[in-house]
Amino acid sequence: MDIQVGYPAKWVDFSGLDIRPDDHFGNVQRAARFAFQREVGQIGKPVLGNRFAVASKTTPIAVNSAYNFTTNTIDITAAILQPPFYKPGGDVAANYCAIGAVIGHEITHGFDSLGRQFDPQGNLRNWWSGEA
Repeated sequence: MDIQVGYPAKWVDFSGLDIRPDDHFGNVQRAARFAFQREVGQIGKPVLGNRFAVASKTTPIAVNSAYNFTTNTIDITAAILQPPFYKPGGDVAANYCAIGAVIGHEITHGFDSLGRQFDPQGNLRNWWSGEA
């Protein structure tokens, strides 16, 4: 399990997304279609471990983190690196404790009802022993 902190190694190219200042409803529809087509375009391609898990939840400005079961990574956004999760120059023990709670929470998603269905390489398969 890897941890990615801050922002994805490669940004999404939004140049093909048509945004119009006078068409909010249309912008929402086009953005949803763009995101869907981007995901569908990944079918049959190797899983990349250098992009954040859930684009809408792990943008660099979102105070959030997420576990990505297909890449077996924890994504911690840049925005979460502020109090109460992290205080620059703050007490080291308090910083480790706070961000450790976030990381621990995300680790459990690797073994919850959804995460347990994916092996360490992100393949959807039953990889647990019968005793587990």
